[in-house]
Amino acid sequence: MGFQAEDLLVKGSGKVAGQEESFTFTSDITKMRVSASMVPETSEEILKYNPNAVMPTTEDFQLELSDFRFENFPEDHADSAYIKEQLKKAVDDSIRETYNDIWDGDLDRLSDLPVESFVPMMFGKHVGSYAAEFDINP
Repeated sequence: MGFQAEDLLVKGSGKVAGQEESFTFTSDITKMRVSASMVPETSEEILKYNPNAVMPTTEDFQLELSDFRFENFPEDHADSAYIKEQLKKAVDDSIRETYNDIWDGDLDRLSDLPVESFVPMMFGKHVGSYAAEFDINP
């Protein structure tokens, strides 16, 4: 059982220090999956009544981003490859951090989400409702 989001897109913009023009980037989220499975129960208290009992456990959060597409990026910048790599890592880390914050019950994250949804559904449905700013310094 679980939830998998499809057709999500990361969009953003940035500016390289010392450059006049800003750039934009996009990336498809090719996989974002929250799932749970049933595993054998470990509680002795439960097992004494039902030796075949199982319990739910959450699987690792799965996230895959496609290659980033850039417009107006200064390809001739000495650190362009490094900046692109760090930007992709920062976006990935930010999405995972938001997921973990929601599961940890972060009230700031939860206060913006609808009550009618359960946590994994809320995360997937509203992952685009936050913004993050990154400074990348080589």
